[in-house]
Amino acid sequence: MPFIKIHLAAERSSEQKKSLVQECASAVSSALDVSGSVVHVFLDSYGADSALIGQDPAAEMVLFEVYLLEGRSAQEKEAAIAALDAAGVRCLGVSAKASRVIIHDLARENYGTTGGISALKAGL
Repeated sequence: MPFIKIHLAAERSSEQKKSLVQECASAVSSALDVSGSVVHVFLDSYGADSALIGQDPAAEMVLFEVYLLEGRSAQEKEAAIAALDAAGVRCLGVSAKASRVIIHDLARENYGTTGGISALKAGL
């Protein structure tokens, strides 16, 4: 934990995707002061015709969903938001206006971990 799910509204090159995944993992690790070994990143790509912003095609949009165990400070979350936004701009060349970050705080009893137990029961 944390988990980052990246949604791309347009196909990108393998190099761009790899760079984005690596940079997002590093950025969140640094912003939240956690080991890179606990950051998990998943990327989904959709065709340009599969998303809209208002009524406009969302070909340039990138959406980051970050799942965290509850308890992070507002400052840590702001740092993660800024770091992910910057990674999208750098790796994909999108404008900051086309980047969104949603943070989901998970109660420890709502996150299952190794061995099929909750993070609460595991003491995380």
